[in-house]
This record gives sequence, C-alpha cells and structure tokens, in this order.
Amino acid sequence: MQSQFTVNWAVPAYLLHLNGHDLRDIGCKARREMLHSIVKPGTRIQFSEALPGEAKAIFYLVEQAELEGMVSKRADSPYRSGPTTNWLKTKVICTVILI
Repeated sequence: MQSQFTVNWAVPAYLLHLNGHDLRDIGCKARREMLHSIVKPGTRIQFSEALPGEAKAIFYLVEQAELEGMVSKRADSPYRSGPTTNWLKTKVICTVILI
C-alpha cells in the first residue's frame, strides 16, 4: 500500500551552493542572509529567524514555547559536515516527579 501525503511547508536549513558557487566557506550569518534574500514572503517556505542574544534568555523562551530545543551557531562559522564545535544543540528536558 502506498502512502500519500501533502507537504504544506518547508524549512530550509542551509544554503551550500548558489548559481554554481560553493558557499560552504562563507560564514553562517552571511549564508543565512543569502538564503533569506531568495525565500519569497507568502510562499510555503518558512524561514527560521536567528535570535541573537544571551543564550539563557533565549532558552527560557524556547522552554516557555514548549519547543524541542534550540541550535546555537557561531555567526562566522563556515559549513562543515560532521561533528564540529561551531554549533550546539540544546534540548529541553521535561521532568515529571511522581509521588
């Protein structure tokens, strides 16, 4: 049995190539700006916004919104596949105390 589904929106994560140019050595912030410039408003593509600021304050907002977590990236970091110290995923952990 074949499953059918409809994609209502997409969230682009990285822009690594554009018009035949390799962008992996360009910093994260610059790549985000390029990606943002080609994502048209009102389409089915949702662009996640950067939240610059103090990590603890942003994480508090992530917890309050009951999101899974957040990804922190260095603004000037180039794209590298595999493990790197240029980004960090921080997950929200829910704790239930049973008495």
